[in-house]
Amino acid sequence: MKKLTLFTILSIFLCITSCTKEEGCTDQTATNYNAEAEKDDSSCIHYSDLILGTWNGKTTEVSVELSEEMTQAFITSAQMMSAEDFESEFGVAKPTTNEGWLNFVQNITTETEDITGETIVFTEATMTIEDEFYNYEFTSNDRFTLTEEAEEDLGISYFDIATCTETDLVLTSQLNVLEIPDLQNIDITATITVTCTR
Repeated sequence: MKKLTLFTILSIFLCITSCTKEEGCTDQTATNYNAEAEKDDSSCIHYSDLILGTWNGKTTEVSVELSEEMTQAFITSAQMMSAEDFESEFGVAKPTTNEGWLNFVQNITTETEDITGETIVFTEATMTIEDEFYNYEFTSNDRFTLTEEAEEDLGISYFDIATCTETDLVLTSQLNVLEIPDLQNIDITATITVTCTR
């Protein structure tokens, strides 16, 4: 009889623990989505909520990836410039070695700017950068698009959210680099990365 009672108690306990549904965020668009959760516990967090408020700028980085063919074409065209024209155009002395040319291309294809002291403020519909207001709209859980006016001013039509926590925000986008000497007819895309903190 004792064995039967013990067996019954264990069976009931196992049934109760195995029948309990795991709780968590069941919204697949949330940043804290839990694929194992069977019951939503209202804990879902979305970038559209986390991004709201004031962010302090840290850096803006613009980087351009050139193919080997484009790098060589750029070097060839730049080598035809006089030393004076080259320095006037790029602000540095004209390289004299192959390694110097490759370093030069690397330096001009990645530029980082310190934006400490600048702020970006997000409300539910606007993004304010240094007193300029731009309307935006989330089009997916980690991307928001800007209006045509903002695109004209900033040269950017959207931002992807690479990181967004309570304290850190990293936005990325693509933009067209419009002019490189003697390569004006080639579209070159650059990646812009904006890093902020609170």
